[in-house]
Amino acid sequence: MTDDELRFIVFARLENVVSTEVVRYQVSVSVATPVVFTPARRDPDMAADTVRLDTPDARLVLVLEEWLDREVRLQQHVREWMLGHVQLRGAKVQDRASDRDWVGEMIRVDGR
Repeated sequence: MTDDELRFIVFARLENVVSTEVVRYQVSVSVATPVVFTPARRDPDMAADTVRLDTPDARLVLVLEEWLDREVRLQQHVREWMLGHVQLRGAKVQDRASDRDWVGEMIRVDGR
């Protein structure tokens, strides 16, 4: 396997981990802060091998090189960043909520 092929595979995993966390949030929480996931291929102004998360008041850019040897921590980092930039107070649990972690965070924040 070439270095380019390995980078492609690792970047695909980075995209998958980040987008999966956003989807888990979106299918669990409604009437909450929107979070938008953008991979570099969708925005020509972004550097290659990056992904971006946006909320109305914050932005997180993840660069592949910074996560090559820390993939295990990536989901936790993304979730912690999102928790710091979304408003869960007053949010509602989606009917199809399947992510116990996000539902648990809503209960913790709202005291339900």
